[in-house]
Amino acid sequence: MNASNMLGIYYASHKYMLQSLSKKCEDAFERLTTEDNVLKVFQENQKHRFDNVDQQCLKIIRDNPIKHFKQDHFLKLSAEALLVIASQSTINCQEDHMRQAIETWKKQNGALDVAYNIKDVLCRKLHFFGSPYFQANIDTSLLLTVKSKIALYGLGVFVGVDQEIPPAGKVEIVLMCQGKQLASKSVPIHKNLQTHEIMFEKVIIDANCNIQVAIKKPYDLKELKMFHIKGFMLAGTLGKANIVCKQHSTQQCYICRYNPCYCQHNCVSYLMCEATHE
Repeated sequence: MNASNMLGIYYASHKYMLQSLSKKCEDAFERLTTEDNVLKVFQENQKHRFDNVDQQCLKIIRDNPIKHFKQDHFLKLSAEALLVIASQSTINCQEDHMRQAIETWKKQNGALDVAYNIKDVLCRKLHFFGSPYFQANIDTSLLLTVKSKIALYGLGVFVGVDQEIPPAGKVEIVLMCQGKQLASKSVPIHKNLQTHEIMFEKVIIDANCNIQVAIKKPYDLKELKMFHIKGFMLAGTLGKANIVCKQHSTQQCYICRYNPCYCQHNCVSYLMCEATHE
């Protein structure tokens, strides 16, 4: 039995009431349905409508939808399958990701009236706490250390200024992980402190991970002092994962004069993550 024939065998086991074979197929769904083939399995099941298969597939899709939206099989989904995915209210992405994925599907398959209402994410949000601080250069480099694997889905990033009347303009938030860009977002500067949530394709962290967050300002605002926290702590560990997060820089800090830096400056509001056994 393999991923290509397990649905057909499962259908036959139901048709001929072969319970032991059905159980073997159900075990196979758990083992053989992966992030790489889940959309194909989900689509094939539309003609059989086995609820347990749908739920197994949706569990995988909801966990890392941003990856699935990029796959070729997403564009091959039927309208019925797309509507089921779009109807999920709890999923690890933002409405912008869902809207863009649906628009891409429509370009390939034609117009379709799709309603979606994302209410929450599946993953947890672990918040940072520290003393408020303002300075011009707040690029953040965090060394994230875990004792067991976690999945990282996104970050909340502070954007705020120390001026009563903020200047007109936008800043660009750029997220990097181990030197690879994960996401970027252009956001306006508000009078009140804002936390901007940015999600990306799931990243598995199994030991140490260097996360960098750059807030890029226009040239005419390069001296603008912006908000971050100092002497921060992470509230939560995800159980046995025991997450430790501290600032880490390969360059000498102009405040503490040490390399790496131990000043503990951070513009990250929270981590979006979950323990995993992958």
